[in-house]
Amino acid sequence: MVAFILLGVSLSIVPRSVSTCCLPLQGQSFMDVMTSLSGSPKEKRFQQMMVSYDAISQKFAQYYLTTPEGDEVNIIEDYPAGKVYNWNRDTCRVYKSGAFQNICIPAEAKFVQKTFMGVAPEIISLDTYMLRQKNYTLFYRLGFNCTFVEIGASSPIIPQPDGLQLYVFYNMTLGIKDPSVFIPPKMCFKNASHENRQKTLFPTKSHH
Repeated sequence: MVAFILLGVSLSIVPRSVSTCCLPLQGQSFMDVMTSLSGSPKEKRFQQMMVSYDAISQKFAQYYLTTPEGDEVNIIEDYPAGKVYNWNRDTCRVYKSGAFQNICIPAEAKFVQKTFMGVAPEIISLDTYMLRQKNYTLFYRLGFNCTFVEIGASSPIIPQPDGLQLYVFYNMTLGIKDPSVFIPPKMCFKNASHENRQKTLFPTKSHH
């Protein structure tokens, strides 16, 4: 059973097709990443990140704020420059970025649940979509304007005791207050290793 936090009361679990739903053009959000949701306290793992997305300038940034290991990799994808910068405290790698893609809910995902959260009169409607792939079952919980609230992932290949991961988004704002979040550290321009592009966390759709 997928360990996925439900916000509110279920109204519908009848699958149906979903039309294309993409993130707003610009936005920033904090995100908690939790794994081993049903494991022992020693197995549980928590990370906090900040993600920034700008479809106008075609850039994406992902920063780790807290993590048990203290040395996770940060990412900036600069599509106009054709580069992805991937670094930790000591090393920066540069990848080819490929073509820019919007972050969207895949068209083959199915609507499975409508829920609500908040206190009246400020009630927020949430829609949940499910996507089954070869090795993964993904659940997307969406709020207003196709913004992410939660993403749940279940897979036997996730390197955790129960094969579960949960991504919780909060303090989301539209727009980019500080464009410097898309500027890589200086070490990425000195002796950086160049490799092929790596995959990112979120589902994408080609930008036209």
